[in-house]
Amino acid sequence: MLSHDDPAWRLIARHYGDRRARRSGAFLLRHIEQGLAILKHLDGSTACAQAWSIHPLVQDPVIWEAMTTDPSRPFAAIPDDAMALAVGYRDAANAFLSADVDVPGRGPGPVADPEVRAMLVADKVQNRADFERHHLGVHLRSDALVRYFRLWLDFLDVDEARYADLVAIMSAVPTPNERVRKDDSRF
Repeated sequence: MLSHDDPAWRLIARHYGDRRARRSGAFLLRHIEQGLAILKHLDGSTACAQAWSIHPLVQDPVIWEAMTTDPSRPFAAIPDDAMALAVGYRDAANAFLSADVDVPGRGPGPVADPEVRAMLVADKVQNRADFERHHLGVHLRSDALVRYFRLWLDFLDVDEARYADLVAIMSAVPTPNERVRKDDSRF
């Protein structure tokens, strides 16, 4: 797993702090930590782990604009290869969103970089598991979201057995904010 001394981890930890997801109540850092566990299992590089850590900042257009024009240059400490992977992930993930699931001819597009694919696996596995735990059958778009995750995971060659294995790996990760509280003097 990525060290909490790593600049990418520090950046996302500062941004998220103890905040929780609005619908599920899960710590936002939980998504990062669980994805890091999956990426470690998939033999992702340090650059891949760094890119994963900052992907929410790169993916959000408002945050991206603010951070790329900020004179303090928050992304300056992030290595170029990690930034390139984060941008590649953003482009691939944003090219097929859940709102696109019922649009004829739409689906996940080609993704050549194996580490971007690994990040997509981490994201879709973690998001599907959270969806199933908190929203399956009760979310207004539950049926569409089931189709959305099925399309992504089929595209990424994640069958149900592999999905279950990856969920078990990510579920073994301790609550990240317990670790952050112990290490918060580093931020």
